[in-house]
Amino acid sequence: LHALQQIGVNIRNRIQRSIGGEPVSEALGAVIDRARAGDKQAFSQLVVRYQKHIIQVAYNLLGQQEDAEEVAQEAFFKAYVALPKLTHSEAFYKWLVRITTNLSLERLRRSGRFSMTSSEVLEYMPADETAGPEQTAERSEYKQLVLAGLQQLSEDKRTAVVLRDLKGFSYEEVADMTNTPLGT
Repeated sequence: LHALQQIGVNIRNRIQRSIGGEPVSEALGAVIDRARAGDKQAFSQLVVRYQKHIIQVAYNLLGQQEDAEEVAQEAFFKAYVALPKLTHSEAFYKWLVRITTNLSLERLRRSGRFSMTSSEVLEYMPADETAGPEQTAERSEYKQLVLAGLQQLSEDKRTAVVLRDLKGFSYEEVADMTNTPLGT
């Protein structure tokens, strides 16, 4: 029985790699499957699990906490409505990030803005508790340089930088999420 379970895990991992999804534990896969079948409590569990991540994706693109929270709420609503159409549970997070990215970009297009203060940019980076005044000043200067660089980029390039360099998605995932050819 254990050998069969391990074969199932290996197959699931290969499927995940082929469709670009995040590794999903058996328990999380079951929650996603229940949510796909219409279980509202299971979907609530997914919201709790991914809410901070999704707000952060939106915040990194929008630069405003209130806007990010609104986009995250809208993304979860759209995901809930479309969830039965999701074919692979393993792709749930990436799919949710794509919805969030598209909603964020749509909001930026409508408003014609991209603004982040220097205190907001890269806020999610873990603080170094052992940093002295010099290192703290360097970190602040680094944040300002990143902010200036992000503000000079076009919307599509800024999105790619945020998803790749700040959120850690692979080039393939970024291309897929932004519907652009790999290597663009």
